Amino acid sequence: MEAQTDSVWRITVDEKLGDRLFRILVARLKPGAELVVDELDCWEAEEEIVIGPDELAAAMHITEDHASVPEWQSLEEGQVYLAGAVRTAEPAAAVPRIAVTRGTTQLLRVDQFVKERVKIRYHKALRKEGHDA
Repeated sequence: MEAQTDSVWRITVDEKLGDRLFRILVARLKPGAELVVDELDCWEAEEEIVIGPDELAAAMHITEDHASVPEWQSLEEGQVYLAGAVRTAEPAAAVPRIAVTRGTTQLLRVDQFVKERVKIRYHKALRKEGHDA
């Protein structure tokens, strides 16, 4: 079954520019990609957008089908969201994977998964380097 990638976006809260301004980075999932989160090669080029509170829902591709809009005051630099037809594919795993689905739309905050994967890769690299020495 081919994944529905035309309606999946990765939204990164990049920088707080003021009390009422954030720069976010928005990337669309490439056609045919099925598992996402920190696999950067499955995303198209990021688009930089400066938004205020009134533009948050549209910039995050949130419609009435999606989860509710995050509170403006809760936004922080480094947060990463997936919006669209996505679900947690391996919720019991130490680092869950996210799958592209059909039909069901939602907003998932995934920066904790990304940070955990980076930490795991870093420790694996250190162990390998220790064995090579």
